[in-house]
Amino acid sequence: LLWQGNEPFIGEEVEVDNIYFDYTSKFEYFIGYSHSFFDKRLTIGFKSKLIKGLQNASVEYANSTFNTKDEVQNYFELTANTNYLLNTSNVIPITESISNILGTLKYYSLSQNYGYGFDLGLKANIADKFNFNFSICDLGNINWNANVINYQSDATFIYNGFTYDVNTDDQQNFFDSLLDSLKNEFNPEEL
Repeated sequence: LLWQGNEPFIGEEVEVDNIYFDYTSKFEYFIGYSHSFFDKRLTIGFKSKLIKGLQNASVEYANSTFNTKDEVQNYFELTANTNYLLNTSNVIPITESISNILGTLKYYSLSQNYGYGFDLGLKANIADKFNFNFSICDLGNINWNANVINYQSDATFIYNGFTYDVNTDDQQNFFDSLLDSLKNEFNPEEL
């Protein structure tokens, strides 16, 4: 769709689904210990962690469809549908103005999203030239409960072209109008 445009898909519905996104920012405070056995042929270690989650944003589900209808009255009509749920914690709200962001960052750095975790590791020297390593890392949980905002959108946008007068220099107003229409249709709802 991005490479060839929508011409090969005229009269068909194109699905863009199973979109996955997960962003996490965190601090970890940990203590660990390891010990060797059998003349250092076997080493076992662990790390216990207290985690402070700073920010998280993840997509629970995201599906979109695009349909270009066959020519109707000498134009093609593009219909776009979206259905997604975005979960956030301690992320600056989408609706926040740029002027308020710097003051908001200081507030969000005092996160109350705590969790725990641990790592386990094992190293075995089985022969002179053969080693076996095994580890389990980042097993744990962060409770994302501070400044939680979830966004949902289930919208449809129908685009059936535009009229542009080459005798006027009104390009900026056209693009502003188009962006405003997209913003109004796909504006996510806070849950």
